Amino acid sequence: MRFKFAFNKTIRGTLRVSATAVGGSDHVLSIYDNDEAFVRLLELAELDPGTMSSLKGSAELAFGSPRTPACCEEVELTEEQLTVLRLSDARRLYA
Repeated sequence: MRFKFAFNKTIRGTLRVSATAVGGSDHVLSIYDNDEAFVRLLELAELDPGTMSSLKGSAELAFGSPRTPACCEEVELTEEQLTVLRLSDARRLYA
């Protein structure tokens, strides 16, 4: 399934990641306690190198800009990868 990701760093220094299903109404939001947690999970999710690079790059942009989200990387992810990234059981928001 294709997801569009947006990233931003909160005032507390945590990383907020939101993912929206392309062509669907599912929105998922997860907050990571520190900057490195998301990157470590990306490595565990066994993403292809291009996908990992684009998500890492957008997340790094968010680290430097707490008020402006880095948006919008569109990537293909499996349910297993969403689970590893802690996005399948994150808070789901429905439109």
